[in-house]
Amino acid sequence: MSLQEKTAPIVVDQTDRAAVRQLLGEPWLASEYWRFDLFRLSGKDVRALVVLVPLPVPAGVFSDEVRGYVLVNYNANGKVSAFDRGVTHGENLSWRTPVEGEDSILLMAGENGFAVESSNHTPSVFVSATRRSDYLSAPQPGDKCTVLVGCKQDQCSNTLVLDAGAPRPLPGALSRIRKTAEGGIEVLTQTWLAPLTLQPGQHRLEIPSNALTTLQASTEFSCGAGDLVYAAIEVKSGDKGQAWHHRKTQVHGSIDVSGAMPEAFLEQPMLIWRGDEWLVPKEP
Repeated sequence: MSLQEKTAPIVVDQTDRAAVRQLLGEPWLASEYWRFDLFRLSGKDVRALVVLVPLPVPAGVFSDEVRGYVLVNYNANGKVSAFDRGVTHGENLSWRTPVEGEDSILLMAGENGFAVESSNHTPSVFVSATRRSDYLSAPQPGDKCTVLVGCKQDQCSNTLVLDAGAPRPLPGALSRIRKTAEGGIEVLTQTWLAPLTLQPGQHRLEIPSNALTTLQASTEFSCGAGDLVYAAIEVKSGDKGQAWHHRKTQVHGSIDVSGAMPEAFLEQPMLIWRGDEWLVPKEP
């Protein structure tokens, strides 16, 4: 049974959450507050036909392990308001020519979205700018402060260090490699904001050095209980003539922290879960 056939019984404004779970099993990730279920299914890709039940694969037929994802958004009454589905073709195949047009995934269902990236295959769940604004405008825990980190342009850092801790895959940018109608390949980029909940006081944000680029930046800031501040990362290209000498992409960056939302953040979605970590309370 293909992914499309498996989800065919789901009807917007009619099917409820219990029926969806009876059909697809227990969700891989879910939240009542954020009103979504995310299902992950395993299967085989046989000549680009996605099959999500164990089937004998004929000898000599090219096949890959695939994962099918179904993202379901619910309304206040518990009915399906929107859903989306798609597949990824293994977590070690980003070097290969994209299959069926893409080698990454981006699902959108109502105010929720799900992505798996082409490069490092970090899974992410995010919400729209509208849902983000609703959440951030509500009273936040009085004993914590929040910093919303993001980038001013499509070129962004995928690694952030907070207070000398372990590197985290934030704030991130989704790079999608897609075949064009003319047979070429294009790269589409979507940036997003990452909320960090911190103890009041002094903090340090840092983009660490890496083997691919010269990008490196840091800043120190303080926040009080109940504060919401914004950390905007700006990346600028450096001298391309130095790339061969340094064997790295020449870019420079800065991090600016302020109490006002940068204009570049206004329409960006916000991560709520990334790489097996909730960035906001699952059930506030």
